[in-house]
Amino acid sequence: MTRLLLPTLLLALLLGGCATTPVSMSEAKQAAADRVLAFRIIADDKTGSLTVIRDEGFIGSACYYAVHINGILAARLDVAEFARFYVEPGEILLRAGRDPQGGGLCGVQLDNWT
Repeated sequence: MTRLLLPTLLLALLLGGCATTPVSMSEAKQAAADRVLAFRIIADDKTGSLTVIRDEGFIGSACYYAVHINGILAARLDVAEFARFYVEPGEILLRAGRDPQGGGLCGVQLDNWT
């Protein structure tokens, strides 16, 4: 019985550290202006808005995550931050993943996108 207790506790701690928690809009902080890089201006009355909120959690919390819109680096978000983008109507390609400007461990798996 005790032989299983330690490995079970260790596994529970490791899995708990991987959990992320959604962040509501009211709890999220606005990303710093110098990390919102594109799609910041309302072009005309047909422009729509898109808000991206980064969750909280241990995974990747020391690194910024990048948001790309139509292949353009639009923002670098920290944990529990949001950015609002203004996009033209129509289909868009939205990608999120590791920050291409990240160094060290933050630069690992740069081609792993969601």
